[in-house]
Amino acid sequence: MAIFSRVVILENHPHHIHHCTDILFHLQYSDGRLVIDFVAESLSLPFLPPYRDPKADKTYGVNFAVAGSTAIRRRVKSVPMTTCIALHLLFHQTLFNTLPPEVSLVFTDYWNAYSTIVRGANKYGFKEVFKSCCGSGGGKLNFDVFNTCGSPSSSSCPDPSQYINWDGVHLTEAMYRLWLTCFLMGHFVTPI
Repeated sequence: MAIFSRVVILENHPHHIHHCTDILFHLQYSDGRLVIDFVAESLSLPFLPPYRDPKADKTYGVNFAVAGSTAIRRRVKSVPMTTCIALHLLFHQTLFNTLPPEVSLVFTDYWNAYSTIVRGANKYGFKEVFKSCCGSGGGKLNFDVFNTCGSPSSSSCPDPSQYINWDGVHLTEAMYRLWLTCFLMGHFVTPI
């Protein structure tokens, strides 16, 4: 059995938010919107369609944060670190050389934003810092790698907005919203 082979589709769940696409392509590991969805919303842009949707209007881009999507072809098993760094630098060099002058890029420090929110979880309305909202096994984490969210033995919490973790690996919509709020207010952001 592959780890994280199940995807939870909560069509009738009270917290399921059906924003981006038809359910066939809206298979993501979250209780709702992701950071990219909040970015689009804050810029008054349409939600980005999943990149695997062949019928999607890709005018404004695509969303790679959909289960089963990847930016690297599946037959690539691993890439040496030096190759990753070289590709990363080449990508940025190409990007910087082709951007119009009115475009600004920023580095967002997800880790420090995340750790700051975790340390002040109560201040931000989170009651559960590490426990999964959707999972199985109970205990401190409500996480069992062989019975993940969506498995027959899993269940979801009544209020995901009080949790940072959705399924033990991915975050809740409330956490993604708070992350973006931090970034939009200029916290944990450095111009490039």
